[in-house]
Amino acid sequence: MDAEAMVMEAEKWTTVPQQHVCVESTDRQIKTIRPNSAVRSIYKASGCSDNPNHHVNYLEHVVVRITITHPRRGDLAIYLTSPSGTRSQLLANRLFDHSMEGFKNWEFMTIHCWGERAAGDWILEVYDTPSQLRNFKTPGKLKEWSLVFYGTSIQPYSPKNKFPKVERFRYSRVEDPTDDCGAEDYAGPCDPECSEVGCDGPGPEHCSDCLHYYYKLKNNTRICVSTCPPGHYHADKKRCQKCAPNCESCFGNHGDQCLSCKYGYPE
Repeated sequence: MDAEAMVMEAEKWTTVPQQHVCVESTDRQIKTIRPNSAVRSIYKASGCSDNPNHHVNYLEHVVVRITITHPRRGDLAIYLTSPSGTRSQLLANRLFDHSMEGFKNWEFMTIHCWGERAAGDWILEVYDTPSQLRNFKTPGKLKEWSLVFYGTSIQPYSPKNKFPKVERFRYSRVEDPTDDCGAEDYAGPCDPECSEVGCDGPGPEHCSDCLHYYYKLKNNTRICVSTCPPGHYHADKKRCQKCAPNCESCFGNHGDQCLSCKYGYPE
C-alpha cells in the first residue's frame, strides 16, 4: 500500500460523521398526575427519517422538553425509556423544592442511550410522591413533551457501518460443552427482535442481545420481544418482570403499583 492509500485509509477511520439535530413533534395530550401514582406517555419517533439533513439514526444524546403544572415540583420524579430499553432518570424527588411553578418547556438531557437507534417508542414516566407540605386538592398535569435527538445518520463506530465484534453469550439454555465441538458459527438470518449485535440461531431465544425487551420462561429461556407481555412491566435495562398478582398492568412489582387491576380485585 503506497503512502497516499495509507492516508486515505486512515482518514476513513478518523473522520467523524456529521452531527444532525432532529426535533420531533410535540405530544400535547394532557394527562393528570395523581398523588401516589405514575403517568406514562408513549411517543413513536421517526428520528426525522424523512429529512436527510436532520435524520438521526444513531444517538449521541437526547433532550426532553417538558411542560408540567404541579402544586409542589419537588414531589416529582421523571424517567425516560428509549426504544432499546435504556431507562434514564431525568429528575429525582427534591425535599427542598417547594415551587408551585412546575416546569414550562423545561429541558432535561440524557446520554445513557448513546449509540442506540432513535426511531421507535419512547416512554416518559412521571411519578408523584406526595409530601406533607402541599395542597392535595390540586393535581398536577403533564401538558406536553417533546424529544430533540442529537446524533448521526450513519453508524459512528466504524466506516463500514458495522458494530464491533463482541463476545457472544448463550442465555437460553445450559449446554453440554462438548455439543459445539467442531460446529461452525451460525451464519443464517437473526430474528427481527435481535439487535445488531447478532445471534447464534434463528429464533428470538437465540439473540446475543435484544432489540427491545426480554423476559424469561420457567425453564430460564430468555425470549426477545417487542413489548413486555401482559402482566409484566419494564424493570431495568431491557428486562420484563412480572406484576403483582392483582395487577393487569403495572409499573412495579408491588401490589400498590398497578396501572390497572385484574377483574375481581379492588381498584
